[in-house]
Amino acid sequence: MATTPDLDRMVLRLEDGSSFDLWTEATVEDSFLDPCQTMRLRVGVDESRFHLVSRLRKGAQFVLEVNGSPQIGGFLDSVSIDSSHSGTTVEVAGRDVLSPVVDSHIDRKLAVKKGMSLRDMARLVFHDEFALPVVFGNGLADLGDDDAA
Repeated sequence: MATTPDLDRMVLRLEDGSSFDLWTEATVEDSFLDPCQTMRLRVGVDESRFHLVSRLRKGAQFVLEVNGSPQIGGFLDSVSIDSSHSGTTVEVAGRDVLSPVVDSHIDRKLAVKKGMSLRDMARLVFHDEFALPVVFGNGLADLGDDDAA
């Protein structure tokens, strides 16, 4: 994603309502070979904003917006704080909502029955195991109501 720093505003919003902007570096990647979008942000922090850093924690849910439009939402994978004579910088990295699925495995006790349709298996794994919305080709979220298809 290409942005123009002097024209575009990039904001990281956390699940607790706090937000961070004024990023000095930002990278958002979407690769065909990687099932998750990734983002990495870096910002300099002075004393007036340091209290916000405690809200950045691994696993926190986030939405990254550019000019008010959501670009990626998911979970923070890492937060690193570096202090030196030139100041304090904070770097955060995260991946989209599929990251828990990629990092996990399906419970081996999950009952996949012979003859189960791919649709039912997707609902069982993504909705029931990971509480993710399941959307099929018709564009409607299907959370278990077969009439919605």
